[in-house]
Amino acid sequence: KETGEFIGYVGFHRFTFDVPFSPGWEIGWRISDKFWNNGYATEAAMACIKYAREKKICNKLYSFTAVPNIPSEKVMKRIGMTFEGLFMHPALADGHWLKEHKLYYIDL
Repeated sequence: KETGEFIGYVGFHRFTFDVPFSPGWEIGWRISDKFWNNGYATEAAMACIKYAREKKICNKLYSFTAVPNIPSEKVMKRIGMTFEGLFMHPALADGHWLKEHKLYYIDL
């Protein structure tokens, strides 16, 4: 807040790609690595979940990330999401090292 520097964003995305749990609402974040491990993604994601509940935007909120992205998975766990399983992201080419994703959800 002191510098007004942009650190990233947290918010909702409506996804419709071809997976068994689609269509749905995703909560996601992109935080500059300069600001990792300060709790910003967790704090903002919790505020988003509160907002989604208050505004009744959906019954279930998803979050997903490539298997190697352990920091994002830790945020999903900290905000109370439940691991649902693995899936192959259809937007990535077969054989791509990020194609396999972990899927989490939270009931609202």
